[in-house]
Amino acid sequence: MSDDLGGSSVLTSLKTLTPKQRGIVFLFYYADFTIQDVARATGSCRVAVRVQLHRARVALRRHYGSAVAMREGLSPGGSDDGGLA
Repeated sequence: MSDDLGGSSVLTSLKTLTPKQRGIVFLFYYADFTIQDVARATGSCRVAVRVQLHRARVALRRHYGSAVAMREGLSPGGSDDGGLA
């Protein structure tokens, strides 16, 4: 899996997620499940699914962003607030 996003970096980033987060990310993004469908499939409530998706996105953004920064020789530091400090 190699694409413009650096497939191996994406896969490495996905491995940093908890198994539950990986499952939810897979169902939501790959299997195209709705939040309600993911909740039913995992036995969770919709709010819990949304929280897990949020946490997974934050973790992926941090890890993937650090990997890209290191590859490009940039400092991996910085905030995750989108410039809203």
